[in-house]
Amino acid sequence: MSRKGLTIMPGAVVTSECDIQGDITVGTRTVIHPKARIIAEAGPIRIGESNLIEEQVEIINSVPNTILIVGDFNVFEVGAQVHSREVGNSNVFESKCFVGPQVRISNGCVIGAMCSLTAPEQLPENTIVFGEGCLRRVATERPMPQTLQLDFLSKILPNYHHLLMVSRPSVSSIKVRDRSPNYYLVPTLLAELMDSQQYQLPGTAVPRKPSVMSAPQHQQQPQQQQQPVVMQQQQQQTQMMPLGQEAFAFEPLEGQAIPSALLEQQTRAPEPFAGSSSQARGATMQEVFIQGVAAVSQVDLLTARLRGLCREQAVFLDHEEAFSVPLVNAQSTNPVASASGTTPFVHLRARRSVLPNARELGLWPVLRYLGSVESGDRVCRRSYLEACVNGPLVGFLKSIGFKKDFEFIAEGEVYVRGRAKVLIYAVFEVVYPNSGDMQMSLPSKGRNVAPNSLMVEVSAVGSPADDTLQREVAELMELLHPLVIPGRVDHARLACR
Repeated sequence: MSRKGLTIMPGAVVTSECDIQGDITVGTRTVIHPKARIIAEAGPIRIGESNLIEEQVEIINSVPNTILIVGDFNVFEVGAQVHSREVGNSNVFESKCFVGPQVRISNGCVIGAMCSLTAPEQLPENTIVFGEGCLRRVATERPMPQTLQLDFLSKILPNYHHLLMVSRPSVSSIKVRDRSPNYYLVPTLLAELMDSQQYQLPGTAVPRKPSVMSAPQHQQQPQQQQQPVVMQQQQQQTQMMPLGQEAFAFEPLEGQAIPSALLEQQTRAPEPFAGSSSQARGATMQEVFIQGVAAVSQVDLLTARLRGLCREQAVFLDHEEAFSVPLVNAQSTNPVASASGTTPFVHLRARRSVLPNARELGLWPVLRYLGSVESGDRVCRRSYLEACVNGPLVGFLKSIGFKKDFEFIAEGEVYVRGRAKVLIYAVFEVVYPNSGDMQMSLPSKGRNVAPNSLMVEVSAVGSPADDTLQREVAELMELLHPLVIPGRVDHARLACR
């Protein structure tokens, strides 16, 4: 694999397992996954800053006498094939899409999964291509830059893959095996070299001497005469490691690291968790969701759109039970409850699959804690904790004071797109068989509560500090409009008893 002509700017992460051929320039903060193919077949390729190129992506310049320019903040998902003559900024190429060589992509466009563009055209800004027929519409705003994901991959990929780097006069690097004067492999064992007290890297810039050698001119002469032991050891290390060029000398950081402030928090006594406050000890995750409805006549069109947008899908048939218990000492621990005069409740949801082969598929019962809902302009959020369980869960919850509020059976499909998921299901009443033990028998579907419509829920679970989670859920719901009508539910009234 020839990599002549490759230029990698500082801050870019390019794995050595990718296939890169020809005159290619990779901009700073761009991440290229393994097994990606970037081939400058008929002309150079210039990739801008902060681009994300995932596995099995093909970016090929097949138009003679042209330069393929890829802008900034673009996302190329798994299996995307882009032969376009020009790519602007803030575009998203979803999985398995194809863009021909006569197509020009402007800014803020989204090419849906499995969509193919081959006719000569220039795509207008903020255009979304979706569905089997490559339907189009105009979005209200551009896709958000994946800055958090780029930062995460820049830290994770060097731990599991070798990286390609370009030696430049102002950037030092370690030469490993490859005898080419331009390209170097930085192994993952670089951290072991950093642990030593002093290390040397080859370079061509003006060498910087360590602080033990940097002194005023009137003090350099006595130090050279004394020949300290430290300098002799450094000279021996330099002689044992032939570099062929002038070398930089780096020193370890002086002083000890400051202890983490979290150690003090870990020693404190645990506080009771009541509500969805971010300061509570149990609020480690939050769920952001939007609920809506879809007509039964639009289900086929809705599922076809989701198959093009999402990577994974599955069917489910779950039995869900809702439990709650009042907080006895909530008046003293929760100032909101004492001011309003209401008694807050702790809500739990127990869900288990009633499919015949649920155990073979590894579908274990799940117990979820749901905090109080905080409604916003477009989305809702609440604290969220989840754990897999086994055994007589319902009897255990009743023995510790929980009361069953309601139960239902949900049958439908789930689609996954990145961190967000879409649930489309119908709600049925629960019918138990005529057996004595209701705990061991599986319930069955009864009357359909809403036969003319289906529930649609778009949700994502993440850290409370992640501000992009709400935007991802809102953008995914926007792609389903007008097939799905978002509903505004007053959860505060539902919580009142």
